Amino acid sequence: MGLQEMLAHLSSVQIDYVVVLNTSRLWRSDIVKVLMQRELKKYGCEMKSIEQPFYSIHMKDPNDFLVNGLIELLDQY
Repeated sequence: MGLQEMLAHLSSVQIDYVVVLNTSRLWRSDIVKVLMQRELKKYGCEMKSIEQPFYSIHMKDPNDFLVNGLIELLDQY
């Protein structure tokens, strides 16, 4: 399934997880990241990254913000 198809299905089909090899395959800019995360959160969908097992778009503590921020900076680099 393509990315656009998956995003279109979020509103009509319950999708619990989107599995990616690495978040850098989805975005390399903050704008795309924010838009993707907003859509996934809106429908209660979590992202699982095989190479980044601790990455979460549903951050719960300051350590999550730090780790995700570092990962995202590396993705952009």
